[in-house]
Amino acid sequence: MKKGLPPNHPYLAVSYNNLGLTYWDKGEYLKALSLHEKSLSFHENALKIRQYVLPERHPDLAQSYYNIGLVYKEPGNTVEALSYFARAVDIAEYSLPSNHLNIQLYKNDLGYMRTVS
Repeated sequence: MKKGLPPNHPYLAVSYNNLGLTYWDKGEYLKALSLHEKSLSFHENALKIRQYVLPERHPDLAQSYYNIGLVYKEPGNTVEALSYFARAVDIAEYSLPSNHLNIQLYKNDLGYMRTVS
């Protein structure tokens, strides 16, 4: 995976997260946590760049907040996931048409995290 992509390619964040989920399902929690932390690092770097170059309520920022929320969601970091999902919903509702699919996607995960917290 790393040989085919540059070391800072955004697909690596998704790949690390998916690998982390696989290890989590297998009960290998330390490996899963390590991969989730790598994924989180990539997503946080992407967020910093987007915050620097985009307006405060740009839909791409909502996507970054949502991605970070997903990383926190799986290992059960409810408070962190709720915070990032809520921010994603706030930005998406402001910047996207009311019938945009991402708004519902973000709200679904936010609602789920509220039920498990």
